[in-house]
Amino acid sequence: MSITKRILSILCCITLVSCADVPWGEGEAEYPASSKTVLQQLQEGQDAVLLSSSSQITVDLAWGLGQRQEEHSVELVLEYGEVSLFADAENNIEILDLTLQIADIQIRDRSPALSISDIELSLAEPVLSAQSEWNQDSQMAIAWATLPLSLQWAVETPDGSKLPLGAQIVDLPLFLALEQSEDGVSVQLFIEQKDTVWKWASIVELRNLSSTLGSTP
Repeated sequence: MSITKRILSILCCITLVSCADVPWGEGEAEYPASSKTVLQQLQEGQDAVLLSSSSQITVDLAWGLGQRQEEHSVELVLEYGEVSLFADAENNIEILDLTLQIADIQIRDRSPALSISDIELSLAEPVLSAQSEWNQDSQMAIAWATLPLSLQWAVETPDGSKLPLGAQIVDLPLFLALEQSEDGVSVQLFIEQKDTVWKWASIVELRNLSSTLGSTP
């Protein structure tokens, strides 16, 4: 299922739940028993949520100069990810921290070859407040914002040395979904950007980023 369809599905759930007489689905509420709602847990503060290594991240890469430019679609591997969330006095969800560490990208079967390492993305602001909507019993929410990410990585040269690139700031559309699960608060982050995401001196360009990041069960 595409990110757009997943978002529309979540939006439909929120709308139906908010208009219904029961908090979830049909008949009796099906939320796991909890003494606190998701909103209350966020307002009181909670530990950082780990993101699953099975999260899906794809991006198109273009690199090279002039007529030797290559293009390749890459599925990125999340080595480590975490997000810290809070809910303010107006019940808007705040992102206090977001860290994504990506496995090295090695494309050796092209000319020129491409090798990128030490890839890390992190929140570029101390706090990001996202406009939020909650269902009636505060157990499910959606939020959206423009996410400023600091991108750091290094390009490996043909002799094996690394050329670290200075931190670059990219602004990406973010859609976030929360709900209560048997293991606590379930978090999903959807980030999708068509066309150019970031480029470095017309040598390396990132395009068409699509990611679905889910919390670890």
